[in-house]
Amino acid sequence: MHKVINIIKKCVKQIIFFVLLLLTFSLIWAEGRYGNIGFDEIVFHLNMPLKGVAQDYISSYVLGAVRPTCVLFVVEIGIVVLIS
Repeated sequence: MHKVINIIKKCVKQIIFFVLLLLTFSLIWAEGRYGNIGFDEIVFHLNMPLKGVAQDYISSYVLGAVRPTCVLFVVEIGIVVLIS
């Protein structure tokens, strides 16, 4: 039972790390893409449906935030596996 709890703790830590990486790269992407905008503008755009979004925005986000997050996450997992 103790072993299962340790595995669950490691998984939760990895999920939290992934989310934090994604948030970090998302903030960097948003700052580079939109510059200095106010919170009310962000909320307005979050409430807009994705139907009218150009494919350029989605591919830009994937390339600018999701891809570096996945790369660093895989590197981190590799380091954790090598250390263990």
